[in-house]
Amino acid sequence: MKKLIRIFALLLAVLLAASFAACRGASRPEPTEAPTEAPTEAPTEAPTPEPTEAPTEAPTEAPTQEAKTTEELVEQYLDSISAQLEAVKQAYAGTMDIDYYAEGAGYVLEYTFLEDTQVDPETLRASLDAQAASLKPSYEELAAYTNDENVCVIMRYVNADGTLILDYVVDKDYCANN
Repeated sequence: MKKLIRIFALLLAVLLAASFAACRGASRPEPTEAPTEAPTEAPTEAPTPEPTEAPTEAPTEAPTQEAKTTEELVEQYLDSISAQLEAVKQAYAGTMDIDYYAEGAGYVLEYTFLEDTQVDPETLRASLDAQAASLKPSYEELAAYTNDENVCVIMRYVNADGTLILDYVVDKDYCANN
């Protein structure tokens, strides 16, 4: 019975995290663009003197803002949803520890059971597969935020002794097949 309650709590945590991400609906702020035309000067009373040299050419390339890497955008995204993730963490404080962090071009939601438990990885995988529709929004929002479809969300399940139970990856291939 305890095993069933723990698995149910685990699934609720996943659904809650996915719903927070899906309901958030945030998007990355667009960078502001520099004006394309130079401002016009106010008319002067005195005539403008004739130029003595050839006019200088305008620069061919406008200065650009330094682009952020996908990894930096993933970290920024995690910062933007940290309040929702902290709420999920608190909701399961007695059953499991939930941590989140950027890992390459994606982020990890790490669910660590506080007591050793016997969770079959294939049963857990099948349960998560059945929830595919609720897991896709997390990936889709991250992909939109980073403007990169090669990102992923990894749900990592770890036993109390630190052994890995399952890494469940939600990425563009997952979304295409589910």
